[in-house]
Amino acid sequence: MTTAIKSISAEAQRRATEDILDRMDKVLDGNQMMQLNRILNQEFNKVTLTMKKEDIHLDWENENIHIVKEYFKAKSVEGLSNKTLVAYKRSYNYFFSYMRKHYSLITTDDIREFLDWYQGLNDCSHITLDNLRKHLSSLFAWLHKNDYIFKNPMTRIKKIRGQTKVKKAFTDYELEKLRDSIPSDDIRLKAVFELLLSSGIRIGELVGLNRNDMNFNNLTFKVLGKGNKERTCYFNNKAKLYLQQYLMSRDDDNPALFVTSHTPNDRVGKSGHERIMRELGEKCGVKCHPHKFRRTMATNAIRRGMPIEQVQKLLGHESISTTMIYVNVDQDAVKLNHTKYTN
Repeated sequence: MTTAIKSISAEAQRRATEDILDRMDKVLDGNQMMQLNRILNQEFNKVTLTMKKEDIHLDWENENIHIVKEYFKAKSVEGLSNKTLVAYKRSYNYFFSYMRKHYSLITTDDIREFLDWYQGLNDCSHITLDNLRKHLSSLFAWLHKNDYIFKNPMTRIKKIRGQTKVKKAFTDYELEKLRDSIPSDDIRLKAVFELLLSSGIRIGELVGLNRNDMNFNNLTFKVLGKGNKERTCYFNNKAKLYLQQYLMSRDDDNPALFVTSHTPNDRVGKSGHERIMRELGEKCGVKCHPHKFRRTMATNAIRRGMPIEQVQKLLGHESISTTMIYVNVDQDAVKLNHTKYTN
């Protein structure tokens, strides 16, 4: 087919495929029809798709929009969160607005050119640029897997590496300074502090917690993490003590675990928790952010001997390499274990 046909528009490809499948419907069974459809897609995608000037808007823009919608349908079924889908959509809007061509015509050089343009335009970090690369890689891998394109242009574009910044956990001294800076009558802040430190949950997961989520008998609770995946989390007795004191002090009927101290006692949001922790840190000269508690829990668990696979499960990470980013192993710990295991 590829030698006989030099070029074909996307619309002609679709019509030809439908016509062939209709004619073979009574001859082939279901599995054979699926195989024929796959072969036709593979063969048509080997040809250069050409666009008439009067149809160029319809061909590349509408079909790009259509294929991205199909991709998002598939990813929604796989359980990607709305937050992730929004980030992907933003990336694809940038990409196709820059490309201005049919998705099947995009080459590896096109993508490299786009990434270079995007970095120059936004002066973004290597991490941001690599996230953009991951978004594009996901889309083109899906296109290739589902036979929308014959060749994946992302296969030769490797991970974008930049300088890795070591994000430190709280030291024991910093934790005590922060604890001492919490007003004695602010039971809510004490409860948030100890719950974050002992459980290592994300700030978004903290915001979503309700009173009846907490099992005070076995010190567990469940959260709905990234990708809408539920997992069991744990807290310690110090967190239990302050949580129970805090809940007993409330007279509102809001089901949220943490609410504002003023009427109408709304659920405390992400920005509210971040502001409270930032202000606490400013009081004692310690840089304080809710996510740092998560890193601290993971680091301390590893130092005390918890297997990295179990820490991964606690944090809700799909990849153990992600867990390692959260874990700080200081030189003193390395030196101590070197002496312990080699002498």
